[in-house]
Amino acid sequence: MARAALLSALAGVALGAVASPAAAKLFTPPPGCHVYLTVQEQGCVVSNLYRCDSDAAGDQWRADFGLNGAFFVSKIDRETRWLESMDLETRNHEVLAPDAPAPASLSKLLAAGRNDFEFSTVNDQGEVRHYKGFDKLTDQDVAIDGVPLKKTEYAITATDDAGNMIWKSTGHEYVSAQWRTFFSGAGMWQNKSGTLPYDNSPARMIQKGQPGFAETIPEYGCDSMTSERDTAPGLVPAALWRNGPMSVPAGAAGTEPRQ
Repeated sequence: MARAALLSALAGVALGAVASPAAAKLFTPPPGCHVYLTVQEQGCVVSNLYRCDSDAAGDQWRADFGLNGAFFVSKIDRETRWLESMDLETRNHEVLAPDAPAPASLSKLLAAGRNDFEFSTVNDQGEVRHYKGFDKLTDQDVAIDGVPLKKTEYAITATDDAGNMIWKSTGHEYVSAQWRTFFSGAGMWQNKSGTLPYDNSPARMIQKGQPGFAETIPEYGCDSMTSERDTAPGLVPAALWRNGPMSVPAGAAGTEPRQ
């Protein structure tokens, strides 16, 4: 399926899936795509990860849902290079710029314990953002619902074409060698308005056949998220608030556009 058609189909399906929160409808991906994991996160977000038959081997998508429905869609490849994303509220669509000085490499991270990256993104209006940072394995391995994960440290800075900082973030995440993807953790996020701690760590990891698979209603941290949001209006982009600094670029972006 072509990019535009896929994003359009996903936006319609995702938004329709949560039109009535009380109904707790399940997420149905576009035709030819298959959900393989649902992640309930501490930060009042639930994410559905899926693959599409027409994509290159190793590519995968993630659709993020908050209390108001679907808000963010992103695509990565088998090296966890961020390929494209779309903010479903602002309709901001970004893609990876060619010829990255230091592309993200999950293989390098797993083999050497550290990966330094530097890449850029461009949206449909031609606006360019640059990202530079690193991922580093720690000595901590964890298991969530029986899923083995490696804990990482990271730092990332986003700048504009003039070199001015847009935002930066440090903290930890989790990575799955089996599924070749990152999951958000906890850390600090900063822009010119201030600094905010966040925790979007996985609370549940739900596979096909298990209760809660493909659900679209977040279950963890929503009360505290709402009250904290009220005390710091305007500090952080909505995408970051609901999905951690690894989705920022798309929403403002809440993230290194890696996921």
